[in-house]
Amino acid sequence: MHKLLRSILGLLSITLPGLATGATGQAPRLVVGIHIDQLRADYLEWFKDGFSEDGLKKMLQGGIVYQSVSYGIPHPDAASATASLVTGTTPSRHGIIGQSWFDRKSNTVVSCVHDPEWLGNYTTTTTSPKQLMASTLGDELKNATNQLAKVFSVGLSAESSILAGGHEADGVFWMDDATGQWCTSTYYNYMPWWLQQFNDQRNLSGILDQTAWRPLLPLSRYGMLPYQTSPNLFEYWLGKYGKDKFKAYKETPMINEEINRIALKTLEQEHLGTDDIPDYLAVQFKASGHLNEGKKLSAVEMQDIYLRLDAEVGKLIDAIDRQVGLENALIYLVGTGTASNPAVELTGNRTYHGDFYTDRCTSLLNLYLMALYGDQPWVSGWHNKQIYLNRTLIDKQGLDLDQVTQKAAAFLGEFSGVQRVISSRVLSAGTYDNTLIQYRNAVNPAHTGDFILEIQPGWNIRHGGAEKDVQVRYEAYTTSLLIFGSSCTPQRFVSPVSVGDIAATLSTVFRIRPPNACEGSRLPGF
Repeated sequence: MHKLLRSILGLLSITLPGLATGATGQAPRLVVGIHIDQLRADYLEWFKDGFSEDGLKKMLQGGIVYQSVSYGIPHPDAASATASLVTGTTPSRHGIIGQSWFDRKSNTVVSCVHDPEWLGNYTTTTTSPKQLMASTLGDELKNATNQLAKVFSVGLSAESSILAGGHEADGVFWMDDATGQWCTSTYYNYMPWWLQQFNDQRNLSGILDQTAWRPLLPLSRYGMLPYQTSPNLFEYWLGKYGKDKFKAYKETPMINEEINRIALKTLEQEHLGTDDIPDYLAVQFKASGHLNEGKKLSAVEMQDIYLRLDAEVGKLIDAIDRQVGLENALIYLVGTGTASNPAVELTGNRTYHGDFYTDRCTSLLNLYLMALYGDQPWVSGWHNKQIYLNRTLIDKQGLDLDQVTQKAAAFLGEFSGVQRVISSRVLSAGTYDNTLIQYRNAVNPAHTGDFILEIQPGWNIRHGGAEKDVQVRYEAYTTSLLIFGSSCTPQRFVSPVSVGDIAATLSTVFRIRPPNACEGSRLPGF
């Protein structure tokens, strides 16, 4: 839209619904959300002395810090957490129960943004935000400004990038796993010339052949973890991964540098925050690295992840300051999902208690149901600790679904390593106590399995398919929220806040109505 028209509307914003000027003045010209997959709040504090003055430390010391933010669901991943963050509600309402789920129609696991109706641009994947059942911050901002606000999302994967961008974004960009090129969906109908030029001119394949993940700084700088032994060097050459080098690159903290390149280009080339209509940019980083398959990260590797992350946050803050001025911008930073714990072996590890094999569980359940109801495929599949019954067959045979699920749940409860069998039908019907409220928040009838299996801590979950083996740990995932920039007075809040409060507060900052399913309240300090 023409800049003059945007400026005129900005001057008239005092009369526009959703953009009225409040007691604290007008909305900032730019809001940047830094969403960090697998961010650990404790590491932000432990590693603070190793950070530069320009990145994470600047936000920790000069902004508002909320030490404990809860997503209200067990084990959020990047997709379910991002969707909750931008809608202000839980998967029970926004529909995104995870990065992927078992699709009953195709009997396969599909991405939460899979949509064959839309082609990919610089990618063969077909995606859209169709499965996101609630409006987002970006959607409401576009609607409030008559589409004049600019909304962009840049990130690691299609899932987190599309969900952060929402339904109305101007542009959503992520790196393709197969080619390493930056891509988008034709749903958004925008692949800018500067991004095409970046793809055409950058030989990432050749660069990665000569690239290794190794410590960024001298080893003397890596002494910030308690109880660690003497720091040791590590080195992972990406060229050895062949055609999988781009996927391997995404498993290193160096991917944040690549994401930031595109975020900075988006900021500059799309002229974000350069007039009086507020714009929104969501950037998805990660705080993990998993090239050493099946083994825990070393102390040096973990610290290197956060030191590299700090450097990229500093670059982004500096670019925002140069283009917009920090007095005209608001930057928030928050974690978006738990890390998976690699499965451990019995040798020398007394925290190991046993192995739970998902394929054996589903096969034995199917045999049990065959004994009861006949020789048919009663179990459709397993995914993400959930079992999906063949509801079409159950209905065709005239069986009572509640009766079948009761018998199946009783059988599953006898498996070694199973702590609790949770029926999604029971949760959906409202029959649960406070100990199950987080599971209820995570259930959406369109995508959740018939049973959620809670496996005991210390047990390995062993998969026969594409899912990775993991060891179960029960840690309620909380993360920190940092808000820095326009009119922010340094403060620190210890009391827990809900992820829904973030969307409610940012709606206030934007001077717009909250997303249509938002359940939060304004954060203290605003």
